[in-house]
Amino acid sequence: MRSSVLVSSLVVCFGLDMGGCGGCNDSNSAGRLPDASPGPADAMPPDAVSLAVINHGVPAVGVTVYFLDADGSVASAAVTDGNGIASAVITAGGSVTAIRPFTTPPPPAGAFAPDELRTFLGVKPGDHLVLSRAATDAVTVAFDLATPDGGDPDTGYQLFTTCGGGPTPIAPGGDPVNLQNCHGAADIAVVASGGGLDAPVGLYHANASLPPDGDVMVSLQDDAYASATDFLFTYTSTSDAPILVQHSPVLPNGFLGPSSATADDTTDNSATLTEAAVPAEMEVVDSSLTLNNQHEVIDWGPYSTSYALDVGSTLLREVTGAATYDLATGKISWTEATSGVTPSLTVAGILVTRPDPFARWHWEIVAPYSPSGIVLPRLPSDVFDWKPGPNDQIESLDPIQNVQVTGGYDAVRAHILDIHDETGPTGYVIGNAGRAVIATYLPPLQQPQRLRRPRAP
Repeated sequence: MRSSVLVSSLVVCFGLDMGGCGGCNDSNSAGRLPDASPGPADAMPPDAVSLAVINHGVPAVGVTVYFLDADGSVASAAVTDGNGIASAVITAGGSVTAIRPFTTPPPPAGAFAPDELRTFLGVKPGDHLVLSRAATDAVTVAFDLATPDGGDPDTGYQLFTTCGGGPTPIAPGGDPVNLQNCHGAADIAVVASGGGLDAPVGLYHANASLPPDGDVMVSLQDDAYASATDFLFTYTSTSDAPILVQHSPVLPNGFLGPSSATADDTTDNSATLTEAAVPAEMEVVDSSLTLNNQHEVIDWGPYSTSYALDVGSTLLREVTGAATYDLATGKISWTEATSGVTPSLTVAGILVTRPDPFARWHWEIVAPYSPSGIVLPRLPSDVFDWKPGPNDQIESLDPIQNVQVTGGYDAVRAHILDIHDETGPTGYVIGNAGRAVIATYLPPLQQPQRLRRPRAP
């Protein structure tokens, strides 16, 4: 299992016959299966659409799921079975909506948590969709770290792991480090620099055993230091916007690091990262910058020491105004610039409060891209009328997020709401090479926020 390379929450597995696994990377790392992800039932018609709901590694039973045909008519109102799966036959272009897929979490003091709805639009016969929240774990790790030749008390050490979270300062004989979502094992690298060293050096330790919820000692005494590797990232047509670049070698236990730097006009729009030499065959380069939108470009492919991106020819057209909702048509709309790459899909959402009887719900929707907007499906109202009405308060609409990805909407539809909510941008990584470009509208005066990666609990 761990010798195979697996990069994605999208059931793309190299050297493995995954059968009907629900998703391969629902938390932070490549090279592992999610906990208890079920596959479509054997008796399901070949053209049926299924939805599997997995909550912290356990199938969610009894979740209401509405399957609608392309004309908006209800094909089925079902509930998930003992495997967390509901299914129905619907026409191409239909929709699937899960009501409270993970149940409403307890609200914090003084707050009222909304119910959650998740909708996939533009569904095709034979789709096997997944909504999952990854199981989480934590471990406290002490490292028995050797000092490299030439190292002295002023030498600095940076720890990188496949547990996510970026570099962590450590020191020989230093305090233990708290790591999250290692899921039992991690690949580890350390970069030492400064002090008495003439140049940075690094070491690599593969497949350290890190049992969850424990205190672990990992010895790095037998891992030899070697010359570190420099990686050069060069950008053109940047519009003078600083670019944050994050680099993650892909290892059997996941995405290492990432290491990061900023490229701007003070560095000739280039950045150099110094990393430990590791036996990676693939890498992920994640570049982000802020114009009127927050833009992110994720490239993945063969492991290399250089990378170049023409930013101007890559970015999506910008969303130029906040989303609006029309009560009469049930449509979420927005405005866009006319220049830029055309997206593949859009993720949007709406938060609604109904005063009488009191109810509050957040509805997240993913749809194939259309500049005309997104129309919410008309769900059955036998239990509750989810369509926002004239007496309801539209508390907010989520910032529009447009995405263009290798393989298009078809490639990511199965896990797209996991990617958006759980795994962050590296969840788009599918296969040996490709690109995802993301544009997220930023309301005026809002500070740009780093999109989550590689995944969140």
